[in-house]
Amino acid sequence: MITNLEEALAGLKMQKDDFIEIIKGLPKEVIDRPPNGKTWNVSQVLEHVIVSERGTLGYMIKKTSSGWEEIEIATEEHAHEATKLHDALVSDKKWAAPSVLPKPTGERTLEHQFAFWNGVRSKYHEFLGGLDANFHVRQVFRHPYAGKLNLWQTLDFLTNHIVHHKHQIKRMSL
Repeated sequence: MITNLEEALAGLKMQKDDFIEIIKGLPKEVIDRPPNGKTWNVSQVLEHVIVSERGTLGYMIKKTSSGWEEIEIATEEHAHEATKLHDALVSDKKWAAPSVLPKPTGERTLEHQFAFWNGVRSKYHEFLGGLDANFHVRQVFRHPYAGKLNLWQTLDFLTNHIVHHKHQIKRMSL
């Protein structure tokens, strides 16, 4: 588990950049494919990833708005659940999106979404740069499936959430 903020952010950036390059490299007919009601198209997958990141950030901002003393430290049980989440996300198995997230519409252009994602990431850097280190081991996020996670487990989730959807995007071009 990464416990260095610069290293975690570098990994997150690398996955985002790679994800965008994969999308940009897709054939036009795959990118332009409309949603069919059963599976998402490229734009919907991208929107889902961005909305998930934005929601995670919003949750962490709210959770850390009071003192760190008010938030419990993540335990071994939380670490076990985080590991299960990690393993699920890096596999190429299909998983249903949590119902707490809105169904992506895919109505915005890819360029608009890339720009929006850059804005979300800028807010991450601002938030994390000002976050008291005492919050790092505390339960700062509640994942719909894995439960409460500390900062490092949350950043691992965000990184591997992209990995999971890279598998999905690659399947679309087959």
